[in-house]
Amino acid sequence: DIGLLSALGIDEVPVRAKPRVGIVSTGDELVRPGEELHSERGEIYDVNSYTIAAGVEDAGGEAVLYPHAGDEQDEMERILRTAADECDLVLSSGSTSASAVDVIYRVIEEQGELLLHGVSVKPGKPMLIGRLDDSAYVGLPGYPVSAMMVFRTFVAPAIREAAGIPEPASATVTGRLARQERYEEGRHRLMPVGLVEDSDGETLVYPVDKGSGATTSLADADGVVEVGPETDYLEEGEPVTATLFSPDVRPPTLFGVGEDDPIFSRVLDGLERPRYLSVGTRPGLR
Repeated sequence: DIGLLSALGIDEVPVRAKPRVGIVSTGDELVRPGEELHSERGEIYDVNSYTIAAGVEDAGGEAVLYPHAGDEQDEMERILRTAADECDLVLSSGSTSASAVDVIYRVIEEQGELLLHGVSVKPGKPMLIGRLDDSAYVGLPGYPVSAMMVFRTFVAPAIREAAGIPEPASATVTGRLARQERYEEGRHRLMPVGLVEDSDGETLVYPVDKGSGATTSLADADGVVEVGPETDYLEEGEPVTATLFSPDVRPPTLFGVGEDDPIFSRVLDGLERPRYLSVGTRPGLR
């Protein structure tokens, strides 16, 4: 293409720049990976900044990481305003609920414009959308699974559009649900799922639901099944369609569910494509 433009005597063409996306995690308890962690103080590693940054780059944006903000409103204002001055889009994670200690929505109301607070989606209900001066703003939930599901569903497509990148072709698989699932009526459900083949070679789709705070939920999942707000349950054996996280997904050769067992885990490490869901004895029996 460059050679053709040169042959035509064209020295300038309009292009789309990568959107700069500022990423700010919130919470006094956060510690950057690599730093010393004091678990007795309730500290946890900052997961969202790095997983969101990887998602931004994959969608065609330029990720800009900022220091995480504590729970004080003044500190949130300072860091968010710096990010807004330097970026096209600002993403924060955490402090999005309407409780007394979650104050980031007040920062957006006072420093910019809050356009939306809350969506009828699970996981991801306490999502924020607004503006800070000339920058767009999206507040993601603090739980890692909620944050990434909301990012993947709502934010990544907007970044691709701004970057001029077409939506990737989605790989889907239809299979039978491995167990009955009940849902909260009236909310759109994004259910992480895994795939496994039964003895007849038919694909079974099983929920991977360890809670929105369990980072392994997405690591153990192959894709997501969307369940409409009008559905309050799905029967065992009911056909469902999963949108895969990658077109290269292959079911495991060995699949186990139950109590965490370090010895069994070491045995599995020697096998090709094993998978073990550590969910406890009772959930495993389901």
